[in-house]
Amino acid sequence: MQVQLGVEADSAANELRSLWGRLVAEDELRPRVASTEQAPEPGTLGSALGGLIFILTPSGLGILAARTLVTWIRSRVGDVTLRVTMPDGKHYELESTSVRKLDAAAIQALTESLAKVGGTDPAASE
Repeated sequence: MQVQLGVEADSAANELRSLWGRLVAEDELRPRVASTEQAPEPGTLGSALGGLIFILTPSGLGILAARTLVTWIRSRVGDVTLRVTMPDGKHYELESTSVRKLDAAAIQALTESLAKVGGTDPAASE
């Protein structure tokens, strides 16, 4: 099963490239990530990065993927929203301004919760 990863920000394409880079930097995640393209803006050449696709593990996103997403969104400067959309249309959003304020226990809980997206047991994955 595939989930869509999208970003809402002033410079969404740059943020998507940053997220893609962070995900593919992890050997275990690299084969699970692909990019999607969108039509070019009027007056520009070539297509633009439209989003990312992530292949779920049998039990969900997995702890490594969830930790990578949470770490990435915490490192963003300004207002950035990460949207994880399931094939059935259900979605989850993480906002950089909210996630940056979380303490270690809340980050751990968020990571474990996000790891379950699309599955049931984050401890069994990655």
